[in-house]
Amino acid sequence: MPPKKSATPSGIHGPSEDDMEADQTELEDSQSAANNANGGLQQLVEDMVGAQRKRHTARKTAVHKAYTKTRADTEAAVTSLFDGHEKEAAQAHDAQLERLQFLMKQKVEVEKRMADKVASLRADYSANSKSLQSVLRYRAGELR
Repeated sequence: MPPKKSATPSGIHGPSEDDMEADQTELEDSQSAANNANGGLQQLVEDMVGAQRKRHTARKTAVHKAYTKTRADTEAAVTSLFDGHEKEAAQAHDAQLERLQFLMKQKVEVEKRMADKVASLRADYSANSKSLQSVLRYRAGELR
């Protein structure tokens, strides 16, 4: 602002002391306001940067928490899946072993019956062959 000039009765003179003090006060206020504005602007920027850091940290923490939870859930699901598969595989294995034991017992029984049948067939063959030999001897004796 331009300095104020006061009019005196005798004409135009330079600024009065009151005017100079007012101008000085106005200049100091203006500089103070500018400094406050610069300081306020700097404080605003610092506050914005601080707030951004807090938001970044909060987002990073939230992502880390979500990752940790998802990882734990996935590990639990995979463990549960493998435990279920292992249980089913064990049940199938046990069923197969039971079936194998049953079939082994059946095999032993069938082999025993086969051995009995072979022994019976040998006895029948031996008896039939002896009776055939006696028939052949008898007929050979008749032919002589």
